[in-house]
Amino acid sequence: MEIPQAYHDLLRGIGSSVLSVVADDGSVQSSLVWSDLDNGLISVGMLNTAPKLKSLKRTGKATILKVDPANEDIYVSIRCSLVDIESDGAIEHINKLTLRHYGKARWYGDVVSESDKNKDLEVVVYLKPEKMYCSN
Repeated sequence: MEIPQAYHDLLRGIGSSVLSVVADDGSVQSSLVWSDLDNGLISVGMLNTAPKLKSLKRTGKATILKVDPANEDIYVSIRCSLVDIESDGAIEHINKLTLRHYGKARWYGDVVSESDKNKDLEVVVYLKPEKMYCSN
């Protein structure tokens, strides 16, 4: 499915999204993440050691919820399927979102300590929108 243009700015805007996946025990696991929208796919950066990534790999499904921080009556909830997980470009992805959210060029060094950086652990998850619920 294609996300309507009216929601592109919300998905690309500042503010956290909620990523929800089904954990091994069947419970819902939700995490605050930064998300982006590129070429019709939702991208989320995370560590490859994150429990949510293990659950996402297992089920291939996730839901992203984004609420407009300026008006909580405006939101979008998107059920997605896993398309790809890439380590290449993961640092650039987090830096792009760091600039958007913090106005700083680098996550590692400008927001958190450079010593926390382990390039091999960063990944970008690409999600394909399947079904959407929205406030309008």
